[in-house]
Amino acid sequence: TYHNGKMKRISPEADQVWYVNSFGDFVMTGTNTTTYQVKGSSANRNLQTGVASGAFSSKKAYFKDGNAYLIEGSYSGLNIYEQNGSGDWHFRNRITAVALCKEIEVDNNGCIWVQHERCGIYKVKLNEDLTDLEEIKAFTEIGNERNRIFFLFKINGAICVYNGSE
Repeated sequence: TYHNGKMKRISPEADQVWYVNSFGDFVMTGTNTTTYQVKGSSANRNLQTGVASGAFSSKKAYFKDGNAYLIEGSYSGLNIYEQNGSGDWHFRNRITAVALCKEIEVDNNGCIWVQHERCGIYKVKLNEDLTDLEEIKAFTEIGNERNRIFFLFKINGAICVYNGSE
């Protein structure tokens, strides 16, 4: 964090940082071992207590119940976080059906698009209480490219995928 003109390490470990995102008053940081929530200059908290898993990316999403959730792509699946009454984010559950979730995006229909670390793109639909898969579709071929790293991003709200060559 940056406070009073000085930089301060948020994690006591020498973790590799994969992402830093701001969600309201909080900064979420995914590292190669866990996720931290930072508020202010000194607060930090390991959000994956007891379920250590490095995290690559996170997005804020709204689903059918109208509540905000953080969806995080990790080494071992999709992590779901929810806010408590005081606004702190808490680990809720993990969806392990898709691992090595390098990048994620959420579309307007509530489907989660996942860029796998090495094997393509997945479109994931969760059940209504966000605890399990309802549907999953793999995209392992785009254009002439097959079973490789594809790139996932959003432009003006539209999900985009790039195969690296076309």
